[in-house]
Amino acid sequence: MDVLQKHSREIMTLDGILNTKELRGLPLPWHLETFALFSIKAAEWKFDDFYGEHVGKFYDIINCIDKYFHPVLERCKSTNMFADNLFLALSAVQFDIQEFYPYKQYRYNYYFTFCNEKINMPKLFKEKFGCSYNDFLVLAQFLWVLFAENKYYLPQAVLKFILNKFPCAAKQLCISREDYIKELNSITEDSSDYLYCLRPSYTYPFITQKNMLFVPLPHLLMRAATSSLLFRLTEGDNQLTNVLGKEVFESYLHRIISNSQLFDEVIVEQKYKYHKTERRTLDVLTRKGDYYIFFDSKSFTPKRDLRIFSSSASGDEIRRLAESCVQAYKHIRYDFPKLYNPFCEMSPVNPDNVFAIVVTREFPFIRTKHIYDKAAEQIKIDTQSPEYEWLCRHIGIVGIIEIERCCFTHSDMVSRVIDISKNDNPYDFWLIGPTEGNYGSDPEVRAFNDKTLDQILELTDELQQSGLLTEGQ
Repeated sequence: MDVLQKHSREIMTLDGILNTKELRGLPLPWHLETFALFSIKAAEWKFDDFYGEHVGKFYDIINCIDKYFHPVLERCKSTNMFADNLFLALSAVQFDIQEFYPYKQYRYNYYFTFCNEKINMPKLFKEKFGCSYNDFLVLAQFLWVLFAENKYYLPQAVLKFILNKFPCAAKQLCISREDYIKELNSITEDSSDYLYCLRPSYTYPFITQKNMLFVPLPHLLMRAATSSLLFRLTEGDNQLTNVLGKEVFESYLHRIISNSQLFDEVIVEQKYKYHKTERRTLDVLTRKGDYYIFFDSKSFTPKRDLRIFSSSASGDEIRRLAESCVQAYKHIRYDFPKLYNPFCEMSPVNPDNVFAIVVTREFPFIRTKHIYDKAAEQIKIDTQSPEYEWLCRHIGIVGIIEIERCCFTHSDMVSRVIDISKNDNPYDFWLIGPTEGNYGSDPEVRAFNDKTLDQILELTDELQQSGLLTEGQ
C-alpha cells in the first residue's frame, strides 16, 4: 500500500493525471491498479518492503504486468478480432483517467444538485448516502490537492483529521480489505482479467485493516467521488436511470451547448406530428449558418463485462448503440426538415449539412465501425453503398467529455464535424483533438472551481492551526 501510494502520487497533477509524455518511464496508472488487486487479495507471508535493496522488486512486478498478454488477446492476435479487443481493453482502463477533472467535477455537481418538479436529486442523494454531494466533492478535492501538490506521505493523523471532517462521505468511500476481496471476486475470480477488469478501488479509495486506513491509489479519488457515486445511486433502478436521462442529462447537455455560444440557434427537444401521432425530436437541436447538428443524450454506460472480453456484453453494447444511431439517422435523414423545422432561419436545408451526435455518459469501448455496421443492418442498407457512407459521415458517437471540451473552451464544433465528414476514415474519435481555447476559460466552470477552492483553503487553515500540517507542507 505504501509503495503504491508513492507512485500514484507521482502521476497526479492538480487538474488530473500527467500527460502521455510525462508518464514515460513511470509506472502507468492501470499497472498500479492491477498491482493493487494482487496486493490486496494475496496473503502476507513476510513483511519486506519495496525500498532500499528491494526497490528493484517493485519494478520487476510492474514490468511483468506491463508485458502480460491476456489469453483472449493471445488467441486472437492473428485474426481481425485482435484490434477490436485491444481497443476495448485499452479504452476501458485509459479513457476515464484522461479526463480533465475540473470538468468532471462540474458535471457531477450539476447532476447531484439538479432539482425540478419531476426529480429532486439532492433529496435522493442524501437518502442514499446520508449527506450532501458537497461533502464528497470537498473531501476528494482536498485530498487530491494534498497528494498532488505535496508529493509526501500523508500521516495517519492528517488523514484521519480530514476524514473526521466528513465522516458520512468518508464512510461511504471506505471498505474493509475483506469486503474489497469479496467485491473483486464478484467481478472476476480469474487473475488474468485483473489488468482490464473493473476495480473496487474505483468506488472505494479508502481500505481498512486492523485499525489502519490506507489510500493506495489516490489518483482514483475523483472517480470514486463522481461517476462511481452515480452508478451506486442508480444501480438496479432502471426507472431512476430513465428519469435521470430525461430530466438531468438532457438538461445538462442543453445548458453547456447553449452557454457555449458556438451556435446561432440552440433549441430543446420539440414535439411534432406524423400521421396524427405525436413524436419528439432529438434532445438538442442547433444551427450555425446553414449547418445543423442535433444531439441525443443517452444515459447508459459501457457494461462492466466488456472489460473481461464478454462476447455477449459486446453484442449487447453494439446493438443498443446501433439503435441510438438508427434513431438519429431517421430524424435527420427522413423527418428534418420535412416534418419539422423549429429554426428561425427557414432557408432550404442541404442534407449534406445536417449531422447528429449520440452523446453517452462515457466513451463507448466498442470500435464505432461495428456500431455503424449493425445500424446499417437495422436500416437495411448495404455497407458498400453511398447511403452507408453518408450514415458514417453524418452520425457521430461521443462521450459527454468531448462535448464539454468543445463547449468549455469555445472550440468551433461545426468545423470539427465538417472535417470529420470529409475524413478518409470517419468512423472513430468524433470531436477529439486539440482545443482552441484555454481549458480554464469558461466562466461558469471557473466560478464553480473557485468556490470549491475557497472551502479547501478554509480546511487548510484549520489543519495548519491544529499543528498537523505545517506551512511548508
